[in-house]
Amino acid sequence: MDIGLKIKELRTESKITQEELAKAVQVSTQAVSKWECGGLPDIELVPKIAEYFNVTTDELFGIPVNDYKNIDQKLCNYIGSLKDVKERFREIFALCYHMEISIYDKVDLTQYNVKEIMEGHYLNSQVLSNEGIVLTQLKKDKPFFALFPKLDNEDYNGFLNNKVNLIEFIKELSNEDFFNALILINSRINNSFTENLFVKELAITLERTQEIIKTLIKYKLINVNKLELDDKAIDTYTLRDNPAILGFFAFLDMLVDKPNSFYYSNSGNDGNYFRIKK
Repeated sequence: MDIGLKIKELRTESKITQEELAKAVQVSTQAVSKWECGGLPDIELVPKIAEYFNVTTDELFGIPVNDYKNIDQKLCNYIGSLKDVKERFREIFALCYHMEISIYDKVDLTQYNVKEIMEGHYLNSQVLSNEGIVLTQLKKDKPFFALFPKLDNEDYNGFLNNKVNLIEFIKELSNEDFFNALILINSRINNSFTENLFVKELAITLERTQEIIKTLIKYKLINVNKLELDDKAIDTYTLRDNPAILGFFAFLDMLVDKPNSFYYSNSGNDGNYFRIKK
C-alpha cells in the first residue's frame, strides 16, 4: 500500500483530521493533503508519523509485521484516541468479542463484524473451556460480555462461598414487592427518598415498606441518612451504586430464556462448573 494511502487509512480509523495530524508532526495541512493524494512525506517525518499512530515504520510502508510488543499499550492508546465515550464503549465491546473468538485460533475478523452480527438472528456467542468461560450477548437491546477465567482454580466454587446469603436473597427477590422496589431504586437519579416512595409508587403498606427497606439495608443496597426536620429526625435513604445488579439481572434473563442459536460457539470443557466437596 502507498504510504500516503496508509496514512489516510490510519487517520480515518482514528477519526483524526488532517489539521490535527499536521499539528502533531509539525507540518502544514496542505502537506498532509498532498501525502494522501499520492505524495511522500520527508523521510525524517516517517518515524514521527509512525509514533503518532502507534504503528511501526514497516506498517506505514505496508510491510506485513507481527509486532505484538506493547500491544496492550497500543490498544489503550487507540481507545483513548476516540473522542466520544459511547464510541469507546462500543469499540471495547467489539474488541472483547473479537478476543473471545480468537481464544482457540487465529480468525479472519472480516467474518465477525459486530455491528452486522447485531442486526442478524444469531445473537449469542460462547467459548466453554477447561481454562475458562466466555459469554457474549449481541442483542441490540441488551448486549454484554463476560469472561470467567479459572486461572489457578479448578472450578467456580468460590461463587458459592456465600450459599446461605445467596439463598436468602433469592427468596427475597422472588417476592414481587421486593423485586419492584429493587428495580425502582435503580431506575431513579440517585437522590434521597423516604418510605413514602414505596408506599406511593408500589401501592404497598407502610409495614411492608419498612420490611423491604430493612432487607435493602441488610444487603447494603441503600444508605440510611438522618434528616433533621422541624426538630424531628426522619430517616431518608439513598442508593448505594452497585453495577453487579445489572449483571445479576442480565444473567437471570439469559438463564430463564436460554439462547438456542449462536453466531459462534466452541465447547472444549467437561461441563463441570462446580465440584461437590465430600
